[in-house]
Amino acid sequence: MGKVTSFMRRKQKDGGIRRRIGRLLFLAGALCFGLAVLAAFTWYSIVSDTFDDRRMRVDFNALVVQAEKGALHVGNKAHYALFGTDGRVLESTVAAYRKGDTVDLHTLSGLNGIKNNGRMLTFASPIVRNGTISGMLYVTADKKNYSSPKAAWPVILSLFLLMAGVCLLLFFVAHLLKNDLFAPIALLHGSTRRMLRGDLDTRLLYDDTGEIGSLCHDFEAMRDELSAAFRRENDLLNADRLLFACVSHDLKTPLAAISGYAEEIRDGIADSPARIHDLSGLMLRKVRLLTGLIDDILEETKAQLGELPIVLEEIYARPFFKEVCGELSLDAAHSGVAFSVDEVPNVLITVDRKRITQVMQNLVSNSIKYRQHGCRINIHFKLEAAGLIVCVKDTGSGIAANDIPFVFNRFYRGDAARRQDVPGSGLGLCIAKDIVERHGGRIECDSVLGSGTEVCFSLPL
Repeated sequence: MGKVTSFMRRKQKDGGIRRRIGRLLFLAGALCFGLAVLAAFTWYSIVSDTFDDRRMRVDFNALVVQAEKGALHVGNKAHYALFGTDGRVLESTVAAYRKGDTVDLHTLSGLNGIKNNGRMLTFASPIVRNGTISGMLYVTADKKNYSSPKAAWPVILSLFLLMAGVCLLLFFVAHLLKNDLFAPIALLHGSTRRMLRGDLDTRLLYDDTGEIGSLCHDFEAMRDELSAAFRRENDLLNADRLLFACVSHDLKTPLAAISGYAEEIRDGIADSPARIHDLSGLMLRKVRLLTGLIDDILEETKAQLGELPIVLEEIYARPFFKEVCGELSLDAAHSGVAFSVDEVPNVLITVDRKRITQVMQNLVSNSIKYRQHGCRINIHFKLEAAGLIVCVKDTGSGIAANDIPFVFNRFYRGDAARRQDVPGSGLGLCIAKDIVERHGGRIECDSVLGSGTEVCFSLPL
């Protein structure tokens, strides 16, 4: 898994936890509104009673009939006051009107029908006897006397629905917290503990596009980076071990030869000036080989640390490569290898003269080292969109197909090189690759075992 960019993940929040929270809030709002209505209905059902309007009217009318018959009696629920036509109180069970008092009949409440004065009900009606109005009857009653508690089932149903709504809201909240918060946090916790134990390969199986999902994706990116860092560290450790092994081997062989030549001279075995001269020459060649090996190691170390100096300048390709190839042709001729150079395009390139010369020397040197009878080296050039392509092609021993992917690795030497005991550090192509890439180009190798090798690198224009 490559890097996961958290910004791009956060661009996809619409399908994530924010959308779920929005829907949950909408649902919670609607549910709360419904619960409020239910609560109001429940409260109203508890505090309010059912008013029996029919019974009240029957009682009031009964009193009117009794008054017309002259047979009024005190009721259990209603009180009355009977007035004469002159406003004098004839009979009264109402505390406000005492018998014998005189009142203005026009001030009585309820003349136009039953009047609701909040808690009290009042009613006033004329008394007709033998077709003539003989007085006025005033009736008052407490409203509670005609009210009775409502049925219990609406209250119970309202309470049940209220509790069900609260439970449903709690369920949705718990579901959201569990699936979108606690579950991924538990996965993160488990993955973190595995990482602490050194397990960097087990992936976090949580895929979401919300904030928690972005956090999990960022966590996975961090785990990938840590895993890659550990792999790089292991590769560096293995490379260091390989470095020590290769350097030890490459130093041991020429040093052993130098030691043997020196002992032969010291012990007098080489008893002629000619033999001593030959041994001295061999020792010098071995010393030069060791010096070249140490120089390669230093160059490769600088390349790895990014300290290999590159001094770029704009030059024309034709005179530069003609000069370089002229020097290389002398080395090829000295080794008995045919050397040819095709036409060089005269284009402007920006290169470090010293470093590109070093690349050419490494490539031609490899062709010479792995030469076979009748070997030829050809250097040709191509202009492409990528820039100037420089190719070094030989008809040498070639490279096995399974070795080609590794030829640019540090200290890598194929089976043919080890079998033939070809001198070298295994760093030439690695250094060449670093130099070319620091110029902004690429280097590739193509080879057929037994037929030859072609190494091409590009230089941007």
